[in-house]
Amino acid sequence: RIKWSRIKSDRRLVERQCSAAWRASKGRPITVASRIQAAKTCYERMLRISPREIPFIDGLCEIGFTPKPQFPIGTYNVDIAIEPCRLAVEIQHGRSSTKLKRWQSFNPERIEYLFSAGWSMLLCYCPQNREFIVDRVLPKIVAFIHVLSSDETVRPAYGVIGRDGEPMSALGFNFD
Repeated sequence: RIKWSRIKSDRRLVERQCSAAWRASKGRPITVASRIQAAKTCYERMLRISPREIPFIDGLCEIGFTPKPQFPIGTYNVDIAIEPCRLAVEIQHGRSSTKLKRWQSFNPERIEYLFSAGWSMLLCYCPQNREFIVDRVLPKIVAFIHVLSSDETVRPAYGVIGRDGEPMSALGFNFD
Protein backbone atom coordinates (compact mmCIF):
# COMPACT_ATOMS: atom_id res chain seq x y z
CA ARG A 1 0.00 0.00 0.00
CA ILE A 2 2.74 2.43 0.87
CA LYS A 3 4.56 1.73 -2.40
CA TRP A 4 1.40 2.20 -4.46
CA SER A 5 0.51 5.43 -2.68
CA ARG A 6 3.87 6.83 -3.82
CA ILE A 7 3.62 5.45 -7.35
CA LYS A 8 0.09 6.52 -8.20
CA SER A 9 0.92 10.20 -7.96
CA ASP A 10 3.33 9.90 -10.93
CA ARG A 11 1.84 8.70 -14.24
CA ARG A 12 5.28 7.58 -15.51
CA LEU A 13 5.78 5.30 -12.49
CA VAL A 14 2.27 3.88 -12.84
CA GLU A 15 2.97 3.02 -16.49
CA ARG A 16 6.28 1.40 -15.56
CA GLN A 17 4.66 -0.68 -12.81
CA CYS A 18 1.55 -1.73 -14.76
CA SER A 19 2.63 -1.82 -18.42
CA ALA A 20 3.35 -5.57 -18.51
CA ALA A 21 -0.10 -6.38 -17.10
CA TRP A 22 -1.74 -3.97 -19.54
CA ARG A 23 0.06 -5.59 -22.50
CA ALA A 24 -0.85 -9.10 -21.30
CA SER A 25 -4.55 -8.28 -21.03
CA LYS A 26 -4.85 -6.20 -24.21
CA GLY A 27 -7.16 -7.86 -26.71
CA ARG A 28 -8.21 -10.59 -24.28
CA PRO A 29 -11.97 -11.10 -24.34
CA ILE A 30 -13.73 -10.23 -21.11
CA THR A 31 -16.28 -12.84 -20.09
CA VAL A 32 -19.82 -11.97 -19.11
CA ALA A 33 -19.20 -13.54 -15.70
CA SER A 34 -16.24 -11.23 -15.06
CA ARG A 35 -18.26 -8.19 -16.19
CA ILE A 36 -21.09 -9.17 -13.83
CA GLN A 37 -18.58 -9.58 -11.00
CA ALA A 38 -17.03 -6.19 -11.79
CA ALA A 39 -20.48 -4.56 -11.62
CA LYS A 40 -21.14 -6.22 -8.24
CA THR A 41 -17.74 -5.11 -6.93
CA CYS A 42 -18.41 -1.53 -8.01
CA TYR A 43 -21.66 -1.59 -6.01
CA GLU A 44 -20.24 -3.32 -2.93
CA ARG A 45 -17.26 -0.98 -2.70
CA MET A 46 -19.34 2.09 -3.58
CA LEU A 47 -17.06 2.98 -6.49
CA ARG A 48 -17.74 5.58 -9.19
CA ILE A 49 -20.33 7.57 -7.26
CA SER A 50 -20.29 11.04 -8.78
CA PRO A 51 -20.55 14.08 -6.50
CA ARG A 52 -23.48 15.18 -8.71
CA GLU A 53 -25.43 12.04 -7.70
CA ILE A 54 -25.13 12.64 -3.95
CA PRO A 55 -27.80 15.40 -3.64
CA PHE A 56 -30.29 13.12 -5.41
CA ILE A 57 -29.39 10.13 -3.23
CA ASP A 58 -29.68 12.26 -0.07
CA GLY A 59 -32.94 13.85 -1.23
CA LEU A 60 -34.53 10.48 -2.00
CA CYS A 61 -33.45 9.19 1.44
CA GLU A 62 -34.99 12.22 3.15
CA ILE A 63 -38.31 11.55 1.40
CA GLY A 64 -38.28 7.94 2.59
CA PHE A 65 -36.97 6.00 -0.41
CA THR A 66 -33.98 3.67 -0.33
CA PRO A 67 -31.84 4.64 -3.32
CA LYS A 68 -29.01 2.27 -4.19
CA PRO A 69 -26.03 4.02 -5.80
CA GLN A 70 -24.13 2.18 -8.57
CA PHE A 71 -26.56 -0.73 -8.38
CA PRO A 72 -25.58 -3.72 -10.56
CA ILE A 73 -28.07 -4.92 -13.15
CA GLY A 74 -26.35 -7.75 -14.94
CA THR A 75 -23.14 -6.40 -16.46
CA TYR A 76 -24.12 -2.76 -15.95
CA ASN A 77 -24.20 -0.37 -13.02
CA VAL A 78 -26.86 2.33 -12.85
CA ASP A 79 -26.22 5.59 -11.01
CA ILE A 80 -29.22 5.25 -8.69
CA ALA A 81 -31.64 2.34 -8.44
CA ILE A 82 -35.02 2.38 -6.75
CA GLU A 83 -35.58 -1.35 -6.40
CA PRO A 84 -39.26 -1.74 -5.45
CA CYS A 85 -40.44 -0.08 -8.68
CA ARG A 86 -37.34 -1.13 -10.70
CA LEU A 87 -36.32 2.38 -11.70
CA ALA A 88 -32.79 3.15 -12.87
CA VAL A 89 -31.94 6.85 -12.58
CA GLU A 90 -28.96 8.08 -14.58
CA ILE A 91 -27.41 11.46 -13.77
CA GLN A 92 -25.58 12.89 -16.79
CA HIS A 93 -23.66 16.12 -16.78
CA GLY A 94 -21.62 17.34 -19.67
CA ARG A 95 -21.37 18.30 -23.27
CA SER A 96 -23.91 19.46 -25.77
CA SER A 97 -26.78 17.20 -26.77
CA THR A 98 -25.02 16.28 -30.04
CA LYS A 99 -22.45 14.35 -28.00
CA LEU A 100 -24.94 12.58 -25.72
CA LYS A 101 -25.06 9.34 -27.70
CA ARG A 102 -21.42 8.69 -26.76
CA TRP A 103 -22.35 8.23 -23.12
CA GLN A 104 -23.04 4.79 -21.75
CA SER A 105 -26.49 5.85 -20.51
CA PHE A 106 -27.49 6.36 -24.15
CA ASN A 107 -26.06 3.03 -25.35
CA PRO A 108 -29.06 1.36 -27.04
CA GLU A 109 -27.84 -2.15 -26.12
CA ARG A 110 -27.61 -1.11 -22.47
CA ILE A 111 -31.08 0.43 -22.51
CA GLU A 112 -32.54 -2.68 -24.17
CA TYR A 113 -30.80 -4.86 -21.57
CA LEU A 114 -32.31 -2.84 -18.72
CA PHE A 115 -35.75 -2.99 -20.36
CA SER A 116 -35.54 -6.75 -20.92
CA ALA A 117 -34.57 -7.16 -17.25
CA GLY A 118 -37.80 -5.35 -16.33
CA TRP A 119 -36.26 -1.99 -15.37
CA SER A 120 -37.41 1.48 -16.35
CA MET A 121 -34.97 4.33 -16.90
CA LEU A 122 -35.05 8.03 -16.11
CA LEU A 123 -32.17 10.09 -17.42
CA CYS A 124 -31.48 13.46 -15.79
CA TYR A 125 -29.34 15.60 -18.07
CA CYS A 126 -27.52 18.85 -17.33
CA PRO A 127 -25.38 20.67 -19.92
CA GLN A 128 -21.75 21.49 -19.31
CA ASN A 129 -21.08 24.62 -17.22
CA ARG A 130 -24.55 24.42 -15.63
CA GLU A 131 -25.80 22.86 -12.41
CA PHE A 132 -28.84 20.74 -11.64
CA ILE A 133 -31.68 22.48 -9.87
CA VAL A 134 -32.14 19.57 -7.47
CA ASP A 135 -35.31 21.03 -5.92
CA ARG A 136 -36.97 20.91 -9.35
CA VAL A 137 -35.56 17.58 -10.57
CA LEU A 138 -36.20 15.56 -7.39
CA PRO A 139 -40.01 15.94 -7.49
CA LYS A 140 -39.98 14.69 -11.10
CA ILE A 141 -38.01 11.61 -10.05
CA VAL A 142 -40.51 11.01 -7.24
CA ALA A 143 -43.44 11.44 -9.66
CA PHE A 144 -41.86 8.89 -12.01
CA ILE A 145 -41.45 6.48 -9.07
CA HIS A 146 -45.13 6.91 -8.12
CA VAL A 147 -46.29 6.26 -11.70
CA LEU A 148 -44.21 3.07 -11.89
CA SER A 149 -45.35 1.95 -8.44
CA SER A 150 -49.03 2.47 -9.11
CA ASP A 151 -49.28 0.98 -12.61
CA GLU A 152 -47.11 -1.98 -13.61
CA THR A 153 -48.45 -1.85 -17.17
CA VAL A 154 -46.34 1.25 -17.90
CA ARG A 155 -43.11 -0.71 -17.45
CA PRO A 156 -40.59 -0.48 -18.86
CA ALA A 157 -40.67 3.26 -19.26
CA TYR A 158 -38.03 5.73 -20.38
CA GLY A 159 -37.82 9.42 -19.64
CA VAL A 160 -35.38 12.28 -20.00
CA ILE A 161 -35.55 15.41 -17.87
CA GLY A 162 -33.35 18.48 -17.94
CA ARG A 163 -31.46 20.30 -15.23
CA ASP A 164 -34.61 22.29 -14.40
CA GLY A 165 -36.89 19.25 -14.12
CA GLU A 166 -38.55 19.85 -17.50
CA PRO A 167 -38.98 16.95 -19.95
CA MET A 168 -36.49 16.67 -22.79
CA SER A 169 -36.38 14.74 -26.04
CA ALA A 170 -35.13 11.15 -25.85
CA LEU A 171 -32.79 12.03 -28.73
CA GLY A 172 -34.63 10.04 -31.35
CA PHE A 173 -33.94 6.52 -30.11
CA ASN A 174 -36.19 3.89 -31.60
CA PHE A 175 -36.82 1.07 -29.12
CA ASP A 176 -38.90 -1.12 -31.44
